[in-house]
Amino acid sequence: MDPLSKDTALKFCELCNWVYETWVTHKFLFDENETKETNIGKSAYFSSRLSIITQEYCLQQIARSCLQSY
Repeated sequence: MDPLSKDTALKFCELCNWVYETWVTHKFLFDENETKETNIGKSAYFSSRLSIITQEYCLQQIARSCLQSY
């Protein structure tokens, strides 16, 4: 296995950080939001769609970071 260059390792870390940020955003908007009914949940369709979009985007970023690390 060839060692990664410093630039490649830094890029991978940047992508991992972005994945973490997208996951945290979803987590706080939907999973740990105890007052959804009074804020983001006021529009059921919007919050449902946004939940799906943020979940899928986070998974897409995980796949992207894995592919770009090779």
